[in-house]
Amino acid sequence: MTHPIDQHDLPGIGPGRRKRLAEAGILTLEDLVAAGVDRVGALPHIPPAVAARAIDAARVIVDAPPAEGPASAEEPASAEEPASAEEPASA
Repeated sequence: MTHPIDQHDLPGIGPGRRKRLAEAGILTLEDLVAAGVDRVGALPHIPPAVAARAIDAARVIVDAPPAEGPASAEEPASAEEPASAEEPASA
């Protein structure tokens, strides 16, 4: 499934910047993520910081893996629960 850029609100990306992205062949959020900060930030009137924020937001929407793996504080606790629940009572 693709996600057209014009159907999503991305930080710092308004109609003018969407037009510049489209002119560069970046039409979907997937295209935006694949293009990366260097390519998008090199486009006219799209500073690298704006490109980075928009790409991060697009990555969340398309559920692409982030540059660093997510850390979940709840994961160790939930891993322990089944072990204690499975312990049988002494007879």
